[in-house]
Amino acid sequence: MKTRILLFILTALFLNTTNSMAIEGEKAGKQITKLLKSINNWDFDTYKNHMATPDDILEKLLASDNDALKTMAAKSVEEANKSWAKKLDKEFKKICSQGEELEINWKKIKYKDFTCELDEVGIEGIYKGKLFFSYNNKTYKINVGFLTNQKGVRIGVLEHLKEIK
Repeated sequence: MKTRILLFILTALFLNTTNSMAIEGEKAGKQITKLLKSINNWDFDTYKNHMATPDDILEKLLASDNDALKTMAAKSVEEANKSWAKKLDKEFKKICSQGEELEINWKKIKYKDFTCELDEVGIEGIYKGKLFFSYNNKTYKINVGFLTNQKGVRIGVLEHLKEIK
């Protein structure tokens, strides 16, 4: 349960709210698109290296002013670390299989748009968004949870890939 709460904190938001957020979102969206263009060549370990770890998330949460959140996060990060690799492996396989089903050649996708905002608990640097990209005259959407830190954009969640009709 604590793992789900920690992962929910990372993934809980939706639309642009300020100009600076729009600029940050576009930059992140383009970086995430660049990463996705390489996914055909990735194995699980490469995928894992591009993802935010529970420790990355904990660092952001501990930097917040919310003491209750800090306490909860510190207690749940150990549990989250245990299930992190299993969750990522499942997510990686799902994205790859969805891409195959939709016949997406990831190398040839083109960035269209990215919408995002701070997560609902207001932790600076933790976001959720929707990445829109095109391939072969079709538009696709994938939900993305991510954070920014000294390592750059670290993806927390990639899910719900679908064609926009």
